[in-house]
Amino acid sequence: PIFRASIKPAGDVGWLKGTHVYAFAGIARPQKFYETLLAQEAVLKATYDFPDHHPFSEKELQQLTAAGTA
Repeated sequence: PIFRASIKPAGDVGWLKGTHVYAFAGIARPQKFYETLLAQEAVLKATYDFPDHHPFSEKELQQLTAAGTA
């Protein structure tokens, strides 16, 4: 058998439509996450990829926050 799956956000994500976002992901295929955001009509300003199961440091989170507010 062949199984197909898709990622769908849970809850109300209508607020993403037209929202400018800076997205980051520490998963094996981050593009799937970014595609999910685009499917909700979010505007991706920048994306930041990290290795799968990346343990984010406080410094990295501060840098990502600064990038999103610059």
